[in-house]
Amino acid sequence: MYKTFLLFYVFLVFMDEILLLNKKYFESQSQRNINLITVEKIIKKLQKHKILKITWLQHSPKTQTVYTAIKRMWELGNCVYFNSQVYKNSRVATAKGIKKLIHHAGSKKAYDSTSILVFESIEDIKNAKDVISELFQENKYKIILIGALKHLHGLPKVQVLAPSIHDRINIKTDSDLIDPYMELWSLYPYDYTSDIVQQKNIRNMQCDSCFFHDIIVSHGVKDIFLFHSTLSFVARNIWKYFSLRDITKLLNEGNLATSVITMTDYIQCCITSGFLYKLKRYDLKKEKKMDSKWSYYFWDLWLLSSIKKDTHTKKHILFENLLLLELLHAWHEIYSGMNGKFLFSFYCKKLWEKMCIHISHQTDKKEIKKEINKLTKIKEKSQRFLVVESLDELWLRKKDYQTVQLVTYVELLKHIKN
Repeated sequence: MYKTFLLFYVFLVFMDEILLLNKKYFESQSQRNINLITVEKIIKKLQKHKILKITWLQHSPKTQTVYTAIKRMWELGNCVYFNSQVYKNSRVATAKGIKKLIHHAGSKKAYDSTSILVFESIEDIKNAKDVISELFQENKYKIILIGALKHLHGLPKVQVLAPSIHDRINIKTDSDLIDPYMELWSLYPYDYTSDIVQQKNIRNMQCDSCFFHDIIVSHGVKDIFLFHSTLSFVARNIWKYFSLRDITKLLNEGNLATSVITMTDYIQCCITSGFLYKLKRYDLKKEKKMDSKWSYYFWDLWLLSSIKKDTHTKKHILFENLLLLELLHAWHEIYSGMNGKFLFSFYCKKLWEKMCIHISHQTDKKEIKKEINKLTKIKEKSQRFLVVESLDELWLRKKDYQTVQLVTYVELLKHIKN
């Protein structure tokens, strides 16, 4: 009898310590540079749904964003946060242990007011999916999964976007820092003004960490060489337009035996994990979206640089990827654009505002003016921008051409922010 009581007491102490350490960790999250629009999206989604996934890369501010949302809802006292990585000495290892922990948290109060459950890093817990399903069916809680159970599809989700370039660089005064920024990007507080060789080591370690946690652990990918080869292929062809069948065929021609089914799984895995963004094309003349092929971009350019081992990527392509992410950060609906035979970088919509943007790689004034003329012929009522790296190098002074504005990289980034 005494032994049973002692074991029960030790169990309660163990549960109390887990809850306390998780609570301290959750409440210690820094709230700097949190995107408040994303916070509002989380709050609104929780009003409509009982379960919500918070997605993006490892090391991104997902936990901080969720903490800010729950704090703004005045629900911190009614929230139980559990991260299996917080308590390493004697972790909860089973689904049954999670249920006991949650019920113990409720029993510690005079009245169990627990209404929100937040789970993070629970992939290593046996039958974690089953316990989430059971708790969901109890119809008692709102459940938030932070980067957890990524293989579960069809759940409502909110993506925590990367910080904007404007949060890291003052492009009005430090436009020369755009180049190192595009190599290092934003998940770590890099010093863009110093020698970046050492900082690239940090970047590469973060890439390996994301690859391990977000791909191998979360999705159980076994053929790591084939998966990495798929990512490398996308990195080398970042601006091109492919179907999954095209990618499969080209990899097979490169002596990598694979199938459309495998490519579908791998590309979807990259999209779900926050490695890749899939962009549809919009035909302005036919006024319809095209669904058979897509362009793929990286959610963070440091991933692109790390995967390519810092081999050369043309600057206009890097900027195109950067611009896509800045447009997403500003909540634009984005497509690659098509007007007849003219293919241009982006067709964007946000409320009543529409933009047609083409990033030029031309260095000849005659070719630049041909692209301006093609943009002019678009019948869609919209702002039109032809983007070049530098007007001075092209010896161009005029910026306005009928309905088209000729702008530099920096000028367009400023325009999007405003």
